Amino acid sequence: TGVQTCALPIWGESWGKALSTRPDYLGGLKDLEKAQIQLAFRRNELFPYLDMFGSYGRNGLDTNSLGGAFTDIRRESFSQHSYGIVLSMPLSQKTERNRFKESKAQKAQALLRIKQMEQDIIEEVDTSISRLEYRRRQAEEYRIAREAAELAAQATRTKMDAGRSTYFDVLQAEQQLLDARSREIRSQAEYNAADRKSTRLNSSHTVISYAVFC
Repeated sequence: TGVQTCALPIWGESWGKALSTRPDYLGGLKDLEKAQIQLAFRRNELFPYLDMFGSYGRNGLDTNSLGGAFTDIRRESFSQHSYGIVLSMPLSQKTERNRFKESKAQKAQALLRIKQMEQDIIEEVDTSISRLEYRRRQAEEYRIAREAAELAAQATRTKMDAGRSTYFDVLQAEQQLLDARSREIRSQAEYNAADRKSTRLNSSHTVISYAVFC
């Protein structure tokens, strides 16, 4: 029997699955999100900002008894309140501008790291799928060759029984069949090795392992 394999995945789907399961890539996205938030905060520091404030309190000022103090509080005899607005405007803005430039650079670096990781993951997925596809085709070709060698060996034995072939021809056909079986076994081992490598990489969240044996 031939090598049983799963259907190879669609490249775009594999890329998406790989990106969604890579901890380093997901961590990079979080870093980029933080950098964007920080940049927005530093940008807001460049503009004037208005704050509103308000407060309200009750006081118990009766020094003769504790009950009297509580009565003052309940009756709001000495309540206090305040409210207002505060307008703040940066003067030189040198510090704020430097912080903004720094945050902008940090966001650009985070975005660059994301793009580089995406490129690396895409190349890694392409290599993994292409290697498995090559091993699958190779194993199938050697299976077909082994089946052809079996038929040829059987035909040679039949001819020898009918006196139309020699014992040497049979030995030669049997040797060719043995070589074909060896190549098929070797190709299956190489295919299994590629599968195990892909599975190990997936278990460590490095690449996907969707193009593997059933």
